[in-house]
Amino acid sequence: MCTFRRAIEFDALELAIEHDHEGLAEDLRHIEDQMQVAHGSGKVVEYLNLDTEFHMCFFKHCGNAYLKESYSQHVGKIAALRTHLSAKPNHTRMSLKEHGEIVDAVFRRDLDTLKLLLDKHIGRTQETYEDDISDISKTG
Repeated sequence: MCTFRRAIEFDALELAIEHDHEGLAEDLRHIEDQMQVAHGSGKVVEYLNLDTEFHMCFFKHCGNAYLKESYSQHVGKIAALRTHLSAKPNHTRMSLKEHGEIVDAVFRRDLDTLKLLLDKHIGRTQETYEDDISDISKTG
């Protein structure tokens, strides 16, 4: 799933910057602001919904219905993974920080940095999830 996300999210983000940079940047900043409030208020479900909305924004503004449809088919599984990882407060704090860095790079149209940030963001999710699975397999 994370390999899929790395490939499709960066492509959608790159297209969104080309197709509707202003709308993308404004929407991402607004969502990230709401994420800060939800996180600070301990509203986990709201934060997770906003996290999904944040990533869906790439597809909303990319101008490519095929990419959007492909992502939409898997967004529920991705959201389930986020929900599972939300039990790890450090993971969520780091994720929130990375979202802010992504927004800043979008405003600058810095594709090289965005590729690195998304790779780090999704990669850390994958590592955290794999570590959790390893811990589960060691019990019993």
